[in-house]
Amino acid sequence: MKLRTITFAPLLLMLGVMFAAFESQANPPPTHPAQGTIQSIDLTSRTLVLAEPKAATNRVFVWKSYTRFRAGWHKASPDSFRAGQAVKVCYRREVGRLVLYEVRLSEANRSKQ
Repeated sequence: MKLRTITFAPLLLMLGVMFAAFESQANPPPTHPAQGTIQSIDLTSRTLVLAEPKAATNRVFVWKSYTRFRAGWHKASPDSFRAGQAVKVCYRREVGRLVLYEVRLSEANRSKQ
């Protein structure tokens, strides 16, 4: 019986060392797409209200310092977006809020400019 425990102990030790070497890493929350018309945009509170065509209510999004604003392939600033413009957004749900990851002007808006 002692022989089994003696040979079993190094195996357990080797498994412990092997599993301790693995690193665990959390992935960021997934992004979700949406598109619609900007109902309102507030630069001071960093909020954007999006009216979607098939949705019953408007959704309120917030943006952070890492949010990308784009007009085509070019960078844009949040103050260049106006109410009534059609946009496509990618957002994440973070702590119960909808946080914008990217805001992009739709093709129809860019051709009008």
